[in-house]
Amino acid sequence: MKVAVAIERNGGVSRHMGTCRGFLIFQTIKGMPVMEVVRLNPFGGLVFGPATSDYPKLNNGVKQYMTGSMAFSISRILEDCNALICRGAGPLITRRLKEKGLRIIMTQIDDPQKALGTYWSQIRKRAA
Repeated sequence: MKVAVAIERNGGVSRHMGTCRGFLIFQTIKGMPVMEVVRLNPFGGLVFGPATSDYPKLNNGVKQYMTGSMAFSISRILEDCNALICRGAGPLITRRLKEKGLRIIMTQIDDPQKALGTYWSQIRKRAA
């Protein structure tokens, strides 16, 4: 099983998956998640939606929206993963990833290791 965690530039779990810096990819080895690789988001740093205090202004505050080709590119980056952990995701990328069979896990936990640990403990409880 592979689990992706969307991360910000500061290393925390991304507030919006489409604007994340990249993805920490964890592989299950002997029943435990082990970090395998970091995959960069080619669109990381772009802003989708209105400029707020959380996100810098882009194009003088004009809204930027994720296009179908952007959602397709991100879904290709994650195509070998079974689940994605993030703090938020828009409807287009959510639909695209669900079509690909990815389970999207929303969390309020900022620390990637803690968010993964919480998800992993839920998986183990279901399996028991």
